[in-house]
Amino acid sequence: MTNLDRVAKVSREGVKGEQDHAMTDHLVYVISDLHLGGKPGDEHGDRGFAMCTQGAKLADFIGCLAEKPAGAPLLELVIAGDFLDFLAEEPPEGSGRWLSWQPDPDQAKIVFHRIVERNADVFRALSKFHQAGHRLTLLLGNHDLELCYPAIQRELENVLSAPGANRIRFIYDGQSYQVGDTIIEHGNRYDAFNIVDHDGLRRMRSLQSRHELMPPTWRYEPPPGSRLVAEIVNPIKNEFPFIDLLKPQGAAAVPILLALKPQVRTQLAKLAALALQKWRRHCDETGIPRHVGDAGGAPCVPPDHPEDEGLHWALDHAFHHEKQSRSGFLSHFKISNLLKNGGHEIAVMEGAVSLFHLLTGPTSATTEERENRHNALLDAVRAWADRRTFDLEYEQPSERHYLAAARRLIGSGFRNVVFGHTHLARNIDLANGKKYINSGTWADLIRLPDGVFDDDANSARQSLNEFVEAIRNKNYDKLIFRRPTFARIEQQAQETVKASVEEFQDQAV
Repeated sequence: MTNLDRVAKVSREGVKGEQDHAMTDHLVYVISDLHLGGKPGDEHGDRGFAMCTQGAKLADFIGCLAEKPAGAPLLELVIAGDFLDFLAEEPPEGSGRWLSWQPDPDQAKIVFHRIVERNADVFRALSKFHQAGHRLTLLLGNHDLELCYPAIQRELENVLSAPGANRIRFIYDGQSYQVGDTIIEHGNRYDAFNIVDHDGLRRMRSLQSRHELMPPTWRYEPPPGSRLVAEIVNPIKNEFPFIDLLKPQGAAAVPILLALKPQVRTQLAKLAALALQKWRRHCDETGIPRHVGDAGGAPCVPPDHPEDEGLHWALDHAFHHEKQSRSGFLSHFKISNLLKNGGHEIAVMEGAVSLFHLLTGPTSATTEERENRHNALLDAVRAWADRRTFDLEYEQPSERHYLAAARRLIGSGFRNVVFGHTHLARNIDLANGKKYINSGTWADLIRLPDGVFDDDANSARQSLNEFVEAIRNKNYDKLIFRRPTFARIEQQAQETVKASVEEFQDQAV
């Protein structure tokens, strides 16, 4: 059984006819990271900008829930962030510049209706679900921050025909959502690249409600991750559509991009500055954000983790110390500490050196240089990526902040912690039967082939070369897979009876 087979698969007939626990009085389905938005692909092979290409299956899933009888148990659908993807929508006409945030509610409304039109079947299913008497709750993510606008919330209620007493629940001001002994949130609060300045959003909405001008010192600043999408990812996505589908993104997508097209390093120079912003917003070891806009504010001391140190030094020295040699670059690492801490840290260090080589090496297309880039790529990918990335029970080192936050929340009295954001479904048992769950994504995914991690170096190199060539030739049909997962929480008297992660299938399995 592979890692991808371990998630329980449920057919559409199964979703409609699931037998709930006899004592269940509240049944909660959690989905997240739908990423509805962006120009769809066409028949000529243009993939477009839409991360989610299974809108019909999503509509079918929601429709199956809508057919369940209203009443007992109470049925609730929670969309836990990144429902819509405003970041994937085209720049305003004539501007030519992708936006990391839409500051004008009227313009945001135009974009919203464009997304609705492109995904009409999903919104019809949501309307059917809501009008059947079930509960619909929406949490803010980091790709759909515009849903914090009251005007957009009203537009969504109108689209779903849900005004008045039967209104949708919006959780949009930095709060989590508590359902009995389960806490649900998007999860970007624990990602330093994507911590949102909710204080700034509140100030902005307050002034806009009075038609008052925004003082420059009060201006809302989008998180570095939103700028990364707008300034780096989107401008190169037409040529390299894989860049936001491959997981883990930082560990694999950046090195592969450099190996495919070394000239893109000039665009990646912006990543160094954004990485420094990330450091200022980093969570502490308990999962509390240090950013003042989201219940933080403590002075930020860069965390002592080799992955962060490796990426930081590779970027900083490649773009700010051009004459730095590989040996000189290596000397900046705390070699003695890395040696004491074991093999993983040494592998990370070697990965950083390989990334540095990709960032600073020759850009020529000779066979020798291409081979050198592919060798450096293999070292970087094997150091920072992991064949267990999609394993439900595994939390990889780059996700440590999510698990630290989950443990802290469990310690605060919750039985289950449900996040989204990472696009990686998780079902991890913690102490005393308590769980950390990640609802995964309905967006398309690309994973590194297992052969890349083969013990035989030649076999691993061949597997990686074939993978890179498929990307170079845009043979995405062979690479993309879809795992539409959801969390299912059964509760009785506010206590969880059962919590699981499942995958929705078109047909019985």
